[in-house]
Amino acid sequence: MKVFQGLLLLTAVSSLVACAKSADVGTPEQNTSGLCGSQTVLDYNDVILKCDYFLTEDDVRTCKSKANGFLAKYPNMSCKAQRDGKEQTVDTSEIRKIVEKITAAGY
Repeated sequence: MKVFQGLLLLTAVSSLVACAKSADVGTPEQNTSGLCGSQTVLDYNDVILKCDYFLTEDDVRTCKSKANGFLAKYPNMSCKAQRDGKEQTVDTSEIRKIVEKITAAGY
């Protein structure tokens, strides 16, 4: 249970940067002005939602799987997105931290 509580804290902090859709011009990862593409935002939010909290060990494994899938698709992504009218940087380092913590906890 202690492991779940530690992982819960990690993901609760990460979910604060979930983003809204941005203009979709350029690559799927990023448009020409450095904003995240809409598919990137959808994929990022999917990881954050799956990793928002854990009730079971299956939840932890699902989170790790989603996070690893995101990293495989966007290995070095960094782009800007809007959340509550404020621009924020979204990059793979946050997702890597989630995977590292889950792996360190033995999953």
